[in-house]
Amino acid sequence: MKRTPLLLLILTCLVATSANALALSTPPPNHFVAGVDGNGKLGVAYDTMPIPLELPNSVNAFFPGWFSKQMGLLQVIQGDSNNGLNPLALGHSTELEIISLDLGLKIYDPVFNPLTAGNTMPLWSGLATDYAPGSANQHTHPWMHIDSTVLPGYDGSSPLSATFRFIDVGTTGYSSSDPFTATFVPEPATIGLLGLGAMTALRRRRQ
Repeated sequence: MKRTPLLLLILTCLVATSANALALSTPPPNHFVAGVDGNGKLGVAYDTMPIPLELPNSVNAFFPGWFSKQMGLLQVIQGDSNNGLNPLALGHSTELEIISLDLGLKIYDPVFNPLTAGNTMPLWSGLATDYAPGSANQHTHPWMHIDSTVLPGYDGSSPLSATFRFIDVGTTGYSSSDPFTATFVPEPATIGLLGLGAMTALRRRRQ
């Protein structure tokens, strides 16, 4: 009888480990997934991505407006496929190329370096083994910013677009992916808050 709690604990740990492994085998929402097709061309797919992506109100004075790491970039994992895409082979060095950005929409790499149209952001150069957040070798989140100083009075009624493609600068010789576009708007509940914050700041100045 005394062994029963120990046995239950072991079984519970095994179930939890299996569930976690299962969760990490599926790409989370809001992520573009990169792989290679049967012709050696980089491809992109996404899993349950809402269009457009909603950015929360920025709490950082350096990035006025709406700011978030909502959009994720992933590799197809080893032993898995996504919409006919296969894992990237050793020797690849995949980068994200920014093709175009609507006025007022800005992008920064994970350490806040600004990127503009024509710039590239290095992504990965190794094999992906899971979708675990923080696995930098295959899972990347750039920062997206809707700048309210560039778009004063912006209400989100017209989504802002960014167009990208994956390119390979390694030794595998993969051809570039077709362009893909993500669109962004403020979270609806935050549009009024931004205006309220501006009014409060104006009042304080007058006082």
